[in-house]
Amino acid sequence: MWSSASPLRITETWNSKEADIFVQYSTQRHGDDFPFDGEGGTLAHTFYPDSGELAGQVHIDDDEWWSHNTNRGKSSHREKVSM
Repeated sequence: MWSSASPLRITETWNSKEADIFVQYSTQRHGDDFPFDGEGGTLAHTFYPDSGELAGQVHIDDDEWWSHNTNRGKSSHREKVSM
């Protein structure tokens, strides 16, 4: 597990002002200059910590076919893409 190699601690919060990393599931145009292209294309994109108001954000394309525990078909494993 990643926690044995890093002191990073992940805690869920609903207060975006407290968060260092903000994960957002979106489709198509979603408020930045990098719109998603729908199913089968770009899975996600992120922003460096020093990238202004988007700093630390992770945007994941919600038009993709996501799975939790299968390697069959055309689905992408959500946790593997996110980390």
